[in-house]
Order: sequence, then C-alpha cells, then structure tokens
Amino acid sequence: MLYQSFLYNFKRSMSQKNILTPPLKLRKDFQLQKVMHYGCIDQDLQIFPFRDGTVKAFNKDNSILWQQTVSDEISELDRYEGSIIYHNDIVYVFFEDYVCTINYETGNIINKYKTTITHMLWHCVMYEDCIFSLNYENDDIDNIVFASIDKKFNNYLWKRELNNGYYSQGIALHNDTAIINDIDDQICAVNVVTGTDTWRRSLKDILREAGTTDWDMDCRTTRNVIIYKDLLVLPIFEHHFACLDLKDGTTKWAHKLDVRVTSDSAVYPDDRLYVLGNGLLYVIDIPTGEIVTRKNFEAEWDELQVYTPCMPAISDTTIFTADPMEGMLFAIDKESLEITWHHRVRKGLSSAYGPIIVGDRLYAMGYSDELYVFEEKRKKKQVGTY
Repeated sequence: MLYQSFLYNFKRSMSQKNILTPPLKLRKDFQLQKVMHYGCIDQDLQIFPFRDGTVKAFNKDNSILWQQTVSDEISELDRYEGSIIYHNDIVYVFFEDYVCTINYETGNIINKYKTTITHMLWHCVMYEDCIFSLNYENDDIDNIVFASIDKKFNNYLWKRELNNGYYSQGIALHNDTAIINDIDDQICAVNVVTGTDTWRRSLKDILREAGTTDWDMDCRTTRNVIIYKDLLVLPIFEHHFACLDLKDGTTKWAHKLDVRVTSDSAVYPDDRLYVLGNGLLYVIDIPTGEIVTRKNFEAEWDELQVYTPCMPAISDTTIFTADPMEGMLFAIDKESLEITWHHRVRKGLSSAYGPIIVGDRLYAMGYSDELYVFEEKRKKKQVGTY
C-alpha cells in the first residue's frame, strides 16, 4: 500500500531497544474502537485519531488526558489518510487539506484551518521549519507529488511529481535527505530543503553490480525502504535486497532470497534486518550482508494457519508478527527460533499495519478499526490465558 510504507519509515521501521517478552495479556480495558491508525505513540504519548472526527490523548494508565473534535468530515475518510505529529509540545493533526494544532499539555486547539494547498496531505513529517509529505493534486490519486511545505502550510517550498504513484512506496527520511523511488528503475536521494538530487541510481544497475540479473518483471521497490545508520536497505521487487551507502549511493551488497517477501521488513539496533516471507525467516547482518539466519517455519505456521505474516516488531528477545487474514498474532524467540506465544483476534487484523512495540506494550490494529494493546503477564495479576 502506498500509505503504510510512508508512515512506517518515519515512525516505526527503527525499533528502540526494549525487553518485551511473551507471554502477553490483552488489556481488555483499553481496547479502543474506530481508531483510524496508530497515530502518535512513544514511551509517554498515546494520541489516536478516531473515525468520529475526534483526536484523543491518553495517559500511561490509559485514562483520557484530553480529546478534541477536529472535523466532522474525518469520519468519511479512508483509514490511511491523515497524520499526527508531536513536535515541541504541539500536536499537529493533518487530514485532507485541513490542519489542526493542539497544545499537548492542555488539549486546547491553537489553530484549525483549511490550507491553501488543496491536496491530500499523507503522513507528514516535520523537518526543522518545513513539512515533508506525499500529496496528490486535484483529487487525482494517479497524480502523486512529494513536496516540502512551509510550516504555515500555505506554500510549497518545492514539489516533484511521481511518474507513477505505485513506486512511491520507496520513501524514507533521514535528517535532511529523503529517499525516493520516483520512476521505474530509479532510486534517488533528495535534499528536503532544496528538492535537488544528491545522487540517483538505477535499480537494475545495482543488481547487476552484485551479479544478479534474473529479476522478475519490473525492477522497483515494492516494500518500504529502510535507513539504518549511514546505510540504505532496498527491497527490490519480491525477492531481492540491496544495501547502499546513504551518502553517495554506492552498492555495499545485494541478495536474491529464495522466498517471496510478503511484508515490509524490520530493523533492530543490533545491525540485523528481519525479513519474513512465505514460510521463511531471514536475518541479515546489515553492514556485511551476511545471512545470519535462515529458518523454515512452514510446519509451525501450517499448524497455526499462518500464511502471509506481516511486518515484524522486534524486541531484545522476541520477533512479533501477525497474519492479518487469520487474525493471528504470534511471537518467535530470537535465540531458539521457536514460536513461544500466539493470540487469535476473532475479527481479524489490519493488513495495512503490522504490530508495533512501544516500551512495554505491543499494539495491533484490528480489521474493523479496533486497537488492541498487549502487556507482559504479571504473576500476581495473571488472569486467563491469551
């Protein structure tokens, strides 16, 4: 999906270290309904947009800190549209061509208005005094632009068209550099202040340098690109991964995996890339490209009726992932590579969002806009089995 990869790159593809270990229990007292997406979550923040047009902030104990009605129109939006940013104690809420700013401490609306840029604002990210975002012009989903917008949301600082919106899955942001897969077979680094290319590479040339010439169909990034330290990891079509130097785009390594990659991949701060496909788990050392682990899970997944695992969430000890269609969350021990915990959500899980870990909690989006929150079981308060 165009929208999910852009969101993940900025908020979730780089997990923070944590020690979340199964078994987990479901917080039934904090199962939110009609949540549009994960919103903005970190160790101290829980801010979510709801389909009734409200934005709600929750304390760590799950009590409501404040809520504001942003717009009655938001209830008609698709789940992926809109974005929330927390910056310098101000909450920025974007939806369609509307912007609302809220004081985080008080919950009071600072400003709410319609921008003069009358295009969708998708999953905006703030960099210094500008907003970097994906937009589409004139309500035309096939006319995609990526742009830098001034902080008052009234003018483009620059904008560039994407020749085909499908390729815009290859987008990531690091400091003042944006990575864009703007046309077929091209990946480029763009300065977000000026909008000019820092470097540009052909994806086919990248694979040729690594001795790989048997790519399938079009050569493009079909999953989220990942920035890790000074390296850029590219999933190219369905079987290939390449790693480039972020500064100049030179190739470090490339692989063709013997599995169709069915989800976005995840990075953990141990220099490892975790890739899930149909029945297989790969763990790749990012600096060297060495395949550290290749584990076949076909038998275990068949038993649990797991077919298409989504983007994993990684803790110090555990790999968490899910099969959205089957509504199955499960955990794999990083050392033994055994499945140690699973939980089935009867209504199914969202295919747009994988589970995420924030602090000591695991969050999962349901198929029908439910938000599920899991925590480690406490021996004295353990109730039931999940």
